[in-house]
Amino acid sequence: MDLSKFLPLDIILVCGLPGSGKSVFSRQYFANSGRARINRKEIHRLLYEMIHFGENWTEKEFDEIDDFLVKHVERKIIEHLLQNKQKILVDNTSVSESSRKTYVGIAHQMHKTI
Repeated sequence: MDLSKFLPLDIILVCGLPGSGKSVFSRQYFANSGRARINRKEIHRLLYEMIHFGENWTEKEFDEIDDFLVKHVERKIIEHLLQNKQKILVDNTSVSESSRKTYVGIAHQMHKTI
């Protein structure tokens, strides 16, 4: 698979249904690209495990209240990396147009390609 046309982009957004292989695809084709990978589910896990003294997080622990904080942290991580000229890959579900608007908005606001 030739993905060379994506390499110049500042942001690559990989999206698809849960369990469709987004993370496997991302690792297989972009792990050695020098990009930073952002994954909201992993931010959920890290936040949960931090505030619950290392207790393992599973998706059944998902809490809508925490989702606002996770999205905020995700945005700040993305902005920080882009401000420091790091190319990124966002590996999230984002199957609807409205769920992708946040990433497109950040890209336009920061004059980055997506």
